[in-house]
Amino acid sequence: MISITLLKVQGQAAIVSFWDKDGMLQARIISRDDVTGLHLNETTVISKHIVDTGTDYGIDMEILLGEGYVIGPVDLEQAMRKRGLWTYEDINSNPQAVMAAINSLSGQLFASVLEKARELRR
Repeated sequence: MISITLLKVQGQAAIVSFWDKDGMLQARIISRDDVTGLHLNETTVISKHIVDTGTDYGIDMEILLGEGYVIGPVDLEQAMRKRGLWTYEDINSNPQAVMAAINSLSGQLFASVLEKARELRR
């Protein structure tokens, strides 16, 4: 048995989310009949076999961005240094600059995700 949450219903299909054995949030498309009576965002327990035989749902970011796309410590280091954050004291005394460095990286990621998603729609 596995705990699932109903995300969406489309025709005879139900999209449910669940935590896999590695602790990763996943989603699958299963038959609407398997979650009869369940409302959106409600959680219940169903047979693991039903979930295992469902169809994966969602974008695989590793495929979208490529395996090589990584924001790593060096990227953060450079973003912080561009903002004058070189030492522990700098970080502790200027949390706004730390957040700006982190946001700059998330902005780059955001732009990459949108660009790749648009390429795939064409």
